[in-house]
Amino acid sequence: MARKTNTNINGKGYFRVTATVGKDVDGLPIRKQFYGESKKEAEAKRDEYMFNIKSGLNASYEKLVFLSAYKQWFEAVHKPTLALSSILRYENDNKRIIASTLASMKLVDIKAINIQQAYNEMMNNGVSANSVRNVGKLLSPFFTYAVKTDLIVKNPMLAVIAPKERKIDDTKRVLSKPDLYRIIEHAKDNPSAFIFVFLAFTGARQGEALALKNSDIDKKDKSIRINKSISHLTLNGHYQPVVSTTKTIGSTREIPLLNELCEMLDSHIIHEKEKHAKLNITYASDSILFSSESCGYIEAKNLRRRFERMLNRLEIEQVTLHALRHTFCTILAENGVNLKTASELMGHSDVKTTLKIYTHVHKEEKKRSISTLSDAFMGLKN
Repeated sequence: MARKTNTNINGKGYFRVTATVGKDVDGLPIRKQFYGESKKEAEAKRDEYMFNIKSGLNASYEKLVFLSAYKQWFEAVHKPTLALSSILRYENDNKRIIASTLASMKLVDIKAINIQQAYNEMMNNGVSANSVRNVGKLLSPFFTYAVKTDLIVKNPMLAVIAPKERKIDDTKRVLSKPDLYRIIEHAKDNPSAFIFVFLAFTGARQGEALALKNSDIDKKDKSIRINKSISHLTLNGHYQPVVSTTKTIGSTREIPLLNELCEMLDSHIIHEKEKHAKLNITYASDSILFSSESCGYIEAKNLRRRFERMLNRLEIEQVTLHALRHTFCTILAENGVNLKTASELMGHSDVKTTLKIYTHVHKEEKKRSISTLSDAFMGLKN
């Protein structure tokens, strides 16, 4: 029996049904046509479309390609909320998204499995787990926005499993008191090492410390103002230092300085002035507090290398430079500084981040407390 059709396209017969899907700005009905190889197939497409519209989807949802929608969201919605350094850091993540299999897919067709497959392809091409997680940090708010603006019904990211981050042994994230003391003693005779003492007793992030100017020191109040950060990035084809606002609003803060740290800071500034004088550069309020040999900004990678060399010289087990920040938080916890104050000093946007370090410290303290009962336990024999 011949297949029933009611329209012909390029010499092939199709069945067409028409439905009113809404009204235009003038209040006139908007008509949409649906095609199938049979009446049943055409009506099924119509019914599915109408169901999605009634569910709240935008009338043009079926035409939206992922990449087009994503780019519009990033430029108009997300980008204005980001610091320049963050925008530049997202460049590689955006390139990975653009090169993924998601790019050409229709937005409404993307399911969790498609994103999972895109993750797997990135990993197979040598992209690190951390970088893939950073891609997810862009996809997640995009799909949340797509749901809120009725472009899709469900957020596929809710079922996506991100690759696990490499776990770091907590015991290697904090310097011991003897090792910290050795660094302090070393810095007294080695001006270039003072920044490591500074990081351990202020909790500043390395980008925050390297962005500090002489004017950020309040000698009268014995405090330091953290209000910016620096990264070395490629901008307009040139690799250069980029100063931006701090990581979060909570990261902007004042940190009191120990008297002993102030004394070492004074010695450090004398050394900076001497270095500037040798290069015939005036040391002023806007001079960089921790400057390179040429009195410019120190690159983070160079600071990390300097730290590694110092640890080797002092025969201290290697830890990351970020361990100095954890050391500061640990010192606060061990000395009974309340959680909220510690969180503010650390510049954490969420007290839960500080709590993780506090919980570990208190767990170790409990173990030490219980171990003191050993003598009492053994004394029961007598």
